[in-house]
Amino acid sequence: DTSGELTISAPAVAGTNTLTLPASTGTVLTDTAPKAGNVLQVVQSTFTGTQTISASGFMNWTDISSLSVTITPSSSSNKILLIAQVSCAVLTIDRIVALRFTGGNSGNFVGDAASSRARAGTFFTTPTGTSYGINTSLMMNYLDSPSTTSAITYKIQAAPNYSSGNVAINYNAGSDADTAYIPRAACSLIVMEVAG
Repeated sequence: DTSGELTISAPAVAGTNTLTLPASTGTVLTDTAPKAGNVLQVVQSTFTGTQTISASGFMNWTDISSLSVTITPSSSSNKILLIAQVSCAVLTIDRIVALRFTGGNSGNFVGDAASSRARAGTFFTTPTGTSYGINTSLMMNYLDSPSTTSAITYKIQAAPNYSSGNVAINYNAGSDADTAYIPRAACSLIVMEVAG
């Protein structure tokens, strides 16, 4: 059309049935409002190095290196989906490593209060019948409701449960010898804004 605009009319039915196309440099938008459940943004942090978290008391929480993600929700009604994977080990038998989220309202993702018991998002216990530490991969998933449009920084923390039994992140608890059959691992934290 020489006027720079072309109008396509739908069959005559009730309601408005005209779609107006902008110039070739424009964008056709019919509904800009996100639908509930739509993923609006995704941010990821990874940690591929190694870290030793020293056992210096009961449940001494420590940030895991580089597992920190900052996200700014576009609406206070939106949710934030947290997906975490941590490769870890306890270097002493009969010990526990616990994990938890921090940031927003993710601190709510812990077990119920029960007398003096520590509260965590998840944990792993090494068996008593072995003479070496055990490696594992721990997962945590949580849908947070931060109720804000301010920037939020989410992190993952780990804690040994006792004054002995250091926690190894991304390396083998039994032996970290420099050989082809000894692996190194990685951790990740994925954060998604989900329309509310």
